[in-house]
Amino acid sequence: MKIALTAPLYTLGVDGTGGVGVFFQRMAKALIERGHEVDVLTVKKSIVDGNKIVIMEEGIFDHPMPLEYSIERDIVGTKIALKYLQDNYQKYDVIHNNMVNHLAFEEIATLPKSITTFHQPADSLGIKTALKNNPDVAKANFVAISTHQQQSINLNFIKMIPHGLDLNDFVIG
Repeated sequence: MKIALTAPLYTLGVDGTGGVGVFFQRMAKALIERGHEVDVLTVKKSIVDGNKIVIMEEGIFDHPMPLEYSIERDIVGTKIALKYLQDNYQKYDVIHNNMVNHLAFEEIATLPKSITTFHQPADSLGIKTALKNNPDVAKANFVAISTHQQQSINLNFIKMIPHGLDLNDFVIG
C-alpha cells in the first residue's frame, strides 16, 4: 500500500518530541518494515523513516516563541499539507492524519481515503473548534487510542487501537 502520514509539525527525532512524536516515528518504521511505501509530511529537520515531504523548514517549537505564534505556524503548515494532499490524494491508498489542530480535523480528516488518529483529550481546542465550525467532522474516520477516549466524545471512531508503545522504554520521574 502507498500511505501518506501527516506528522505533528514539530521536529521529530529530538528530545522533547513527546508521546505523539515517538508513536509517529515507530508507526512509520513499522509500516515500512511491513512493506508499505510511506510518504511522511513533516518538517525538514525531522528524523523519521519514509519518504519525507517537507512541509516546513523548522518545527513549530524549534525556537522559543509565544504560544500564539506557534499555533499560527501550525495552521500555516497544516494548510501546506492540506494543499499537497488535495492535489495528490489519488496516488495514496490511505491518508493517515496525525495533526491535531482544528484545520487538520476540518479539512484533512474529511479528505477521501483519510483516517485520523485522535491523539488528544476530547475537550481539546482543535476538535472543539472543528466541530463548532463543521459538525460533519464527527462523521470523519477516527481511531481512538483508549477506550476512555473513545467513550468521551461522539466521533466516528471506527476502531480503538492502543498506542502500542512499550512503557518500559520510558523513564517516569
